[in-house]
Amino acid sequence: MDVEDFFVFRNHDLNTRGHNFTLYLRDCRNDDIKNSFANRNIKCWNSLSGDIVNAKSVSSFKHGLNKCDLNDFIRGRALK
Repeated sequence: MDVEDFFVFRNHDLNTRGHNFTLYLRDCRNDDIKNSFANRNIKCWNSLSGDIVNAKSVSSFKHGLNKCDLNDFIRGRALK
């Protein structure tokens, strides 16, 4: 399976907000796709700062991620 089967990167020539790995949230007509792991986590990923997403190592990525308040995503409030 290719990553493109699950995620589509947004064209940053058209968008000035967010980091350079912003993912496109597809329109979903099918509940299986709408509730898939990939689709449920796109908003969370896109909310991360560029400093975290562009971290130079896995360790610094984890450190930055631990500093983020992701409670709204964990509780499902940000998904609506």
